[in-house]
Amino acid sequence: MLKSVSKLLALLPLFCLLNCHEPVIKPTDICTNAPGTANHPKAAVYQSVIDKYIKAGLPGIAVLVRDKSGTWAGSGGQADIKENTPMLPCHISKTASLTKIFIATLALKLAEEGKINLDEKIAEKLPANIISKIKNAETATLRNLLNHTSGIYDFSNNNNFYLALLNYPTKKWKPEELLQFAYNQEAKFPTGTSSGYSNTNTVLATMVIEAVTGQSHAALLREKILAPLGLSSSYYYWQEELPAHGVA
Repeated sequence: MLKSVSKLLALLPLFCLLNCHEPVIKPTDICTNAPGTANHPKAAVYQSVIDKYIKAGLPGIAVLVRDKSGTWAGSGGQADIKENTPMLPCHISKTASLTKIFIATLALKLAEEGKINLDEKIAEKLPANIISKIKNAETATLRNLLNHTSGIYDFSNNNNFYLALLNYPTKKWKPEELLQFAYNQEAKFPTGTSSGYSNTNTVLATMVIEAVTGQSHAALLREKILAPLGLSSSYYYWQEELPAHGVA
């Protein structure tokens, strides 16, 4: 369990898929919180769960619950340990691998518009010097990438990747740099015969989207998903500029 948690924490900055550059880490400040929701009948129960995990050692938590009794939002711990800034529900936090859902939704939207073929082999769209170094890349389709049936090796399982994260904790990784940790690694299974989670799938999917459309996948994500849904407080970390305040 501890190994899994450690890997998850290490992957928090991962899906930025960017060019190398040392970001400036700004202190977190107080954000403007939404009106209180203490009148929810389970408010005390929900808050007690948050408090339990803060006591167990988690630095900060923000939770929103919507059910038949209404909406409740609560938090605990700190948004910035160094600055001793309390965590509030309004703080913007990283969503890590939830980014995969957004990328998959973008791909489905493009397929709906007839701009991308989910069942075309990615080898038809990506450079041969990349495809030849990744086992199963020759047989995988975009659909296989999105539903994790490609069998392609997960670069985050490579210990050298974690060593690189420790050596360069604030580095912005280019897609090709991340893929290097999957080069010449054995596939998990033949494409389409099973399922297995792989971060490499998502990196390749963004590259396919850009190769087919000729546009930045980050710009397309904003144009076709985030903006139409009114997700004005959602940002693609390191691909877009974050707000000056309220970022945990």
